[in-house]
Amino acid sequence: MSRNRKKRNRTSRPPATRRRATPTPNTTSIEIGRPPTTEYVYLTAVPMLEVGKEPPGGPAGTDGIYDVSFVLGIPGVGSVVDELKIDTLLRSGDSLIASHPLHIGVTGPDAVSEWVIDTNEHGRLSVASISMVADTFVAAEAAAHDLVMPILSALAFHANAGVEVKATYIVERSSGTVCVAANVMGAIQTLTDTAGWLTPELRPFLASYREGLNSTAPLYQALSFYKVIEGVKTFHSNRVRAARRAGQTPPDDPLVAIVPNSFDDLTREPETVRALLANYGGKTFDEVREAFADTIRNAIAHLTPGRDIRVADYLGDLKACRLATPVLRFVAREILRAEIAALGPPATPSE
Repeated sequence: MSRNRKKRNRTSRPPATRRRATPTPNTTSIEIGRPPTTEYVYLTAVPMLEVGKEPPGGPAGTDGIYDVSFVLGIPGVGSVVDELKIDTLLRSGDSLIASHPLHIGVTGPDAVSEWVIDTNEHGRLSVASISMVADTFVAAEAAAHDLVMPILSALAFHANAGVEVKATYIVERSSGTVCVAANVMGAIQTLTDTAGWLTPELRPFLASYREGLNSTAPLYQALSFYKVIEGVKTFHSNRVRAARRAGQTPPDDPLVAIVPNSFDDLTREPETVRALLANYGGKTFDEVREAFADTIRNAIAHLTPGRDIRVADYLGDLKACRLATPVLRFVAREILRAEIAALGPPATPSE
């Protein structure tokens, strides 16, 4: 079934006045470790007006005006950040679209909104901003995202140039609470073991896994890791048929492996991934594949009228893929680990 996309009336009543979000003064600097792999990270800074007392709504935000800014980036060049410096984030916006600053009106069910798309010092579109009424940061981000992305898609088409959102900067005007989100570069990983075969059969699986790691597009990430799982299933079916024709014992099915129920068996995974995997504890890898067949694979790969589809213009679809990706990546990696181990170590020449 197709979803009926409706604009949120509550969050689509922005004042039609221009107000640029500016860095919050006197901010405190904190240092956190980079994620194991490049991923989208949210951070919220809540000003404490009194010791131990948060403003109404705390980090979630409360009913009021939010200033939302989307920092643009050049795909493949400015897709990720290696640190979240609030005072420089807004100035880092860039794109491949040269233009004068744009004022774009969007007519909603009960009001007219105005987007301001500023340019940087080089005369290229850099930051898209709006002020709007919402009751939480989540609602403000979702409503603003779903309004601005069709505009950026149209601008990319007319200019025939790629443009993406590399970071989001939201200020709750009444409290000064700031929420910032961006694709943060993953941590450096040490290469410890390269033993094993690299066969022609493994090549497309490893290539798809690498593409999933390389991409910062949530839809493509999810699809790349899903392709590994789906490809292994097809590859196994072919091996079973070949074994039967040759009168041999069919090989074990790699998709009968089970997602661990215990966090103790997932020590290689970060806590955020373990929490997502807990939803699939005790399920086989094939059951995980089936769980995502329609909601991820078919919905991403096809633009079929009347079917549920994932669209990069909708924040809900991006978040669905971001939640699915760590699970699919884990299953794909475990399958490939087992496949490489089953091949055994490469033979060493006899002396």
